[in-house]
Amino acid sequence: RRKRKRREADFAAAQRVDPADPTALAAVPLDTLDELSRSIVVEVDNAVRTSENELALAVEEFGDKDTAPFRAAVTAAKTTLAQAFNARQILDDAVPETAQQRRDLLTRVIVAAAKADRELDAQREAFAGLRDLVINAPSRLDALTQQMVDLTARIAPAEQTLTGLHQRYAPAALDSVADNVETAKQRLVFADQNITDGRTLVARPAGRQSGLVDAIHAAESALGQARTMLDAVDSAATDINRAIATLPDAITDIQNGIKTANAQLAQGG
Repeated sequence: RRKRKRREADFAAAQRVDPADPTALAAVPLDTLDELSRSIVVEVDNAVRTSENELALAVEEFGDKDTAPFRAAVTAAKTTLAQAFNARQILDDAVPETAQQRRDLLTRVIVAAAKADRELDAQREAFAGLRDLVINAPSRLDALTQQMVDLTARIAPAEQTLTGLHQRYAPAALDSVADNVETAKQRLVFADQNITDGRTLVARPAGRQSGLVDAIHAAESALGQARTMLDAVDSAATDINRAIATLPDAITDIQNGIKTANAQLAQGG
């Protein structure tokens, strides 16, 4: 009874160890490591079976492109399981291994299985996020439309600001923002197209909305880029004036560095 309780306590302690950390597993007793490997392989086997079912549903809902990372994770986990089962066969056959050989095999099984399990969990969470995005797509598209309106209203003032900047500064000083307004316009056109596509897909029945997630993400990205470009135009005068103010000190610092380097070169060695 004491032996059983001690074994149970050792196993409970081993379950609190990070199974993906070989260093942490080195402190686990060999018999407990063996029990832990059996347990985690069963867990991952169940996770793979569940994930395969979820993957089939996800492919129907989101298409092959958005499900590619999930498919890769499931495939990798199945490969890891095959390797784990092969290692178990080696451990359970009639050919004895040394204690160190057993520990090395068991550690590899546990570490690989733990990493595969975590990748499956991460992909399941990612697809839960995608499902939430699809469920909330109408409100997301409304918010994107409002952002589109707000950014479009900034185009004319940004053009006026850019005209004023060209009157105050040399063209070379404005290279980084000279094309920002035109590029922002292009980004807004792209965002508008994706918002329109998104609304078309939202109106379709569930299971025929493939591409909706991509449309929303593309619109979000384009609007973010347009916002960044217009912000740069708005802050250009401040940035240039700050550069002008700090330039003398920067030149002095560089000149001092050159003098120091020349002095060291003159000393030789």
